[in-house]
Formats: sequence, C-alpha cells, structure tokens
Amino acid sequence: MDAVRTGGVEKVPERLVAVTNKADQTAAKRTLHRNTAARRESRMARRLNALQAKKQTLAT
Repeated sequence: MDAVRTGGVEKVPERLVAVTNKADQTAAKRTLHRNTAARRESRMARRLNALQAKKQTLAT
C-alpha cells in the first residue's frame, strides 16, 4: 500500500486487483492458506474503501 502512503490513490484499485490475483494463486498452490489470503485481501479492500471515502469527503 505504498501508493496510499505516497498519495497515488488512482493506481491503488489496479494494484489491489493484482495483489488479489497473486494471493489467490499463492493460496491455490497451498503456500498460503486460503483463509489467510482471503483475510489479507479483505483488509486491503477495506483500507482502499476507507481511503476512497475519505478522499470523496475531502473533495466536497
């Protein structure tokens, strides 16, 4: 989530998709448990949604 820290909010949704795909692939290979991958994806999505809500609030 470096893009969040540096302010590159526009690129975050694209990166979230890439990270989600990578986590799913890792879980499919059983390197990472599927629930762990899902939990991490969920946490990242929640951070993104909170960031977008904050950005929208500041814009109005």
